Amino acid sequence: MLRRALEEKYALKIGEIRTTTAVICSISTDTILDFEKQCLKPHCTFSKPIINLGYTYYDIPSEYKEELNESIAVNHRIDAYALITTFDETPIESIEPLISNDKSEIKWTFLLDWTELHQGTWLRFLSKQFESLESKGYDLKNENISVWCMNSDYMFELQKNDILWESFHFEYLQQSLRSVLFYRNGSLIYVDKKRNQLPLFEIFVKLCLHNRNDKYKSLNQFTEMSETSQVFIPFNSDSEDLIKTIDEEFQPEEVLKPDFMPTFEKVIPYSKPKDEPHLPPIGELPHFDMNKELEEAAIILKQASKKEAYAKQNI
Repeated sequence: MLRRALEEKYALKIGEIRTTTAVICSISTDTILDFEKQCLKPHCTFSKPIINLGYTYYDIPSEYKEELNESIAVNHRIDAYALITTFDETPIESIEPLISNDKSEIKWTFLLDWTELHQGTWLRFLSKQFESLESKGYDLKNENISVWCMNSDYMFELQKNDILWESFHFEYLQQSLRSVLFYRNGSLIYVDKKRNQLPLFEIFVKLCLHNRNDKYKSLNQFTEMSETSQVFIPFNSDSEDLIKTIDEEFQPEEVLKPDFMPTFEKVIPYSKPKDEPHLPPIGELPHFDMNKELEEAAIILKQASKKEAYAKQNI
């Protein structure tokens, strides 16, 4: 009788595994490895990537099951997939056959990295990922997305060693990210590996599980907005007025306009990656067309000659 009652209550058979799918997307393998090291438990390591795909899982312990109002007899697991993306799209097709959840239930984690991808491209990168996934029927507006900015401690190095970066730029960047996520009902996290005091793994788990129970619809106990490099702003906790407290002249609704992104890209200074990329193997060197290069050089010289002749005529 007890077994039948539990099965009816939870719409599952005892021993059946209830899964939540989380997809962690990044343009860089190194950033995914940083996320694994900084934000996951030691035993939650991604399997050796097959091409651009990694996998790990986490079985929910009993204390979480009690909060979720689930029977301890019900097995609950987070299936986490690490996916290397291109700049323009998320190749979700590689894991679609493995996903058991409805498209509207998948939890999306997008990784940005202060030491990798140029910060001025962040909004365009996110926009392209969102568009790519939404065109395939995935829901990225229903508390299902979070953006994790890894290695945010690098901000201090930029501020100290790069004369182009000023406090305004860091504030403008954060306000822009917060605004994008505010209108999508998403969450923002800055991960400072040197100073971090946020319970990153717990945040990740609860972001994955929040829609199982109303208790998970409030992560405000972890909210952190005051620290420059340690930020956690969960969905439903931000507002236009809060975003404007950083700089009241910033208008959050501007991020919804087509001309905001070009403005953002002009405002944010270029900063080269912390580690210069290695030269590609000889077999992967880009094609060099000598004739094309000579033709382009000839055009440039011809234009320069014309300008010089014109200048002499007008002396």
